[in-house]
Amino acid sequence: MVDLDKTGFCMVNGLLRRRIGKCSVGAKFFLIRFVQIYGTGMEVALSVKVLAQEVGVTDRVASDAIQQLVALGLLSQESTGGKPGRPSSSYMCVMETLAVKLKLGEGVGQKSMHSDSINQLLHGVRHRESERLHYANRLLLAVLLVHADEFGAVRELGLRDLSDLTGLKKAVLHQRLVKLQDQCFIRVTVPGVTGRALFKLTKSLYILNLGHPMLQVQFGPYPLVLRNARNTYPARSIFVAARISKNGPLNLGHGSYVLGGLFEAQNSARLVPMLQSTIDGYASFLLSKHFDALAQNISEFNELLERIRLDFEHLGEKIVGSSSDQNNPGNLTLLLHAEAVTWAKQIMTAIKETPHLCGGTFKYMLLPPSQRFSAEAGCWALLVIPAETSLLR
Repeated sequence: MVDLDKTGFCMVNGLLRRRIGKCSVGAKFFLIRFVQIYGTGMEVALSVKVLAQEVGVTDRVASDAIQQLVALGLLSQESTGGKPGRPSSSYMCVMETLAVKLKLGEGVGQKSMHSDSINQLLHGVRHRESERLHYANRLLLAVLLVHADEFGAVRELGLRDLSDLTGLKKAVLHQRLVKLQDQCFIRVTVPGVTGRALFKLTKSLYILNLGHPMLQVQFGPYPLVLRNARNTYPARSIFVAARISKNGPLNLGHGSYVLGGLFEAQNSARLVPMLQSTIDGYASFLLSKHFDALAQNISEFNELLERIRLDFEHLGEKIVGSSSDQNNPGNLTLLLHAEAVTWAKQIMTAIKETPHLCGGTFKYMLLPPSQRFSAEAGCWALLVIPAETSLLR
């Protein structure tokens, strides 16, 4: 095995970020592992059986993968002359084809902030104790990791995207994602929505567990999870108020809002999780960027008002206001702003009561409510990362 240099990291990350022709999941995993183990310039003279063992797949998967990759021009196969005691073929990645396919000049192959976790995850396929995580699930998890932010949140990847990037069929992707969540690699999933009344087309949100033993590397930072009792989430309160008001104004503790049936009850099953995730995002932004202002009881944040307006501008100026008249935000903008500020202040109260979060600057991300454990129905969870990594060491 060679140490991955910058080019090797770029190649692995690029392969995880790009669809590579009509590659099966086995062929894509084989190619990524080949690059990870041998780099891009080494000629490898090994039998298919030994290669399969090194890569971490069966002989059949390795043989099929080699055939596909050679046909796609991604792997070269040369005869070694058939000398006794030597493998019949040698293999090498075709650097020129890979560079074109991955469009490395466009920054697609840049090193991910989770490259070390990805490296560890993929190498772990050869360890006996890792048999419980199939190589296809390992590839799927690596694709999610390369797209994750510092909290492990993955946005803008729908099932079609994941299918293209992994070679897995959409019919089995959902089962594999559920399996990863059952094994605690994924903390929580917020299902996407397909152009309903409130939201435009929005893809699912996946939040990975960066503290999982198979992903965690020695040098953090890693999220700290806090929990606290909470009877009603903001999104649920909005839909309850809408059910009571019917087509009239929404009456909540901080005001009355005319929204013309935007929160009709029949849409609530799919919209509540996405709306809660949206409000959580706004509250997390306030806690991370404006913690001191919240502590001083400031209740209006122009930056957040504009962010909400842009997120929902597809609903029209009557609902969200106009960029040319920022002094008169629309009712939906005012409602979500008020809910986010109130929610952030409630979370902040618990943060202040947590001794090891006193002193220092932190970044926060609220987790969506868990759908897996009914015991957590009355709890919220918060991921906390020090702004300075040294605070975690």
